[in-house]
Amino acid sequence: MTGRVLVGIPLGSGGVPAETFEALVNACRGYEVKTFIGRTELNRNRLCQYALEQGYDRLVMLDVDHKHPPDVVGRLVAHQVPVVAALAFRRMAPYDPMAYVKTGDTFEIVTEWTGGLMQVTWVASCAVCIETAVLKRVQWPWWHYPTKRKFLEGAMRPPTDRISAECPSEDIGFCENCRIAGVPVYCDTGLVTPHLTVLWADDNLYRAVIATARGE
Repeated sequence: MTGRVLVGIPLGSGGVPAETFEALVNACRGYEVKTFIGRTELNRNRLCQYALEQGYDRLVMLDVDHKHPPDVVGRLVAHQVPVVAALAFRRMAPYDPMAYVKTGDTFEIVTEWTGGLMQVTWVASCAVCIETAVLKRVQWPWWHYPTKRKFLEGAMRPPTDRISAECPSEDIGFCENCRIAGVPVYCDTGLVTPHLTVLWADDNLYRAVIATARGE
């Protein structure tokens, strides 16, 4: 039983790109939709709070800079797991998959997948389904930039070439909250949502870039 599903759109001040507008409309068709405009991590928190207050069972958030498959919402909801996201790729070379698994004290990018459901430690929230019951278990703010806490606690300022690596986004903050609370996070590796860039960054582009780097 899927229960009540809300589709949330964390909308920035730039609106929806023309390149993704039709795909977003098709992905939302048949579902109740709510949007908030402003800073991304605040919008995500607002959408989660709204879903809780209004009694929804699941919240599916869709980012506007992706060409979502038309059945993305139904496929994510059908997994019936606490948190699951589609597989997305960075918008810049080498277009890495934005899914990570903790190995010892390090986090490794997922570079091989079978097309099925895979438990991960961190995953991008470009298209993510969350059971609202999870929000009662994890720390608030659900979505936050982890570095804010880290550096407020006295961590040294990173060098210029490490700033990106040391300043993860709010999706990582949410996944860390889930990990601490013991909530499993999954990635549907067969559900790819292409990322808008100069090119469409998807699994085919990633594999082509890696093959070129290997000289294949």
